[in-house]
Amino acid sequence: MVTYISIDRKVQVTVEVENTGEANVKGYFWFKAYYGKSLSNSTGNPLADDDIWADQADTSDSYGDSAETTLSPGERKVMIGSSPVAVADYYSEGDLIDVGVVVGVASSPDMVGEEGHADSLKKDNEISIGALRITGVNFSSYKNPSTLNVRVKNTFPTPRDATIDIYVDGVLTYEVSETISANTEQTISIDVAYLRLSKGEHFVFCEMAR
Repeated sequence: MVTYISIDRKVQVTVEVENTGEANVKGYFWFKAYYGKSLSNSTGNPLADDDIWADQADTSDSYGDSAETTLSPGERKVMIGSSPVAVADYYSEGDLIDVGVVVGVASSPDMVGEEGHADSLKKDNEISIGALRITGVNFSSYKNPSTLNVRVKNTFPTPRDATIDIYVDGVLTYEVSETISANTEQTISIDVAYLRLSKGEHFVFCEMAR
């Protein structure tokens, strides 16, 4: 299943492991997540995959236990990457990103990521980079306008909900939401009456709600 991420966001990775054996697993659990446009397929050897993906990756994230953990048979553990990756620092709109994950269990905190390689997994084209952004704002006329027209472009291959915050003279005055079709640019029209404008000149600012 592809994950669609906007160009102006960060990637937060979560990894879940399960003890599928019949004995407790004790140690310092860790993972490394590698991101790249062309990662090699897994060799079946987690240590080898770690070395290969580290050379091929554009960037990475990781996690390591600060305290010893014991995982009983059938028990699961969830780990969250410690350094979310800013998409725009490495990728452009339309990029498809492979993800390679290596997990392990170290005997001590200083050996996290260095020993105990237990498993690895590579997911092809797991992340698709897109954007939902404002491309234009204008009133329907210069004097006594009836509508404020906001153009929004969706570069994702799926429909996305766009929420626009509208500020008048620095004050958040109105919020509007609309679904933007995949790979299209649409105009959202707002009745100026909702903006409660008095006579005279005003500064109107629009932004995508985060």
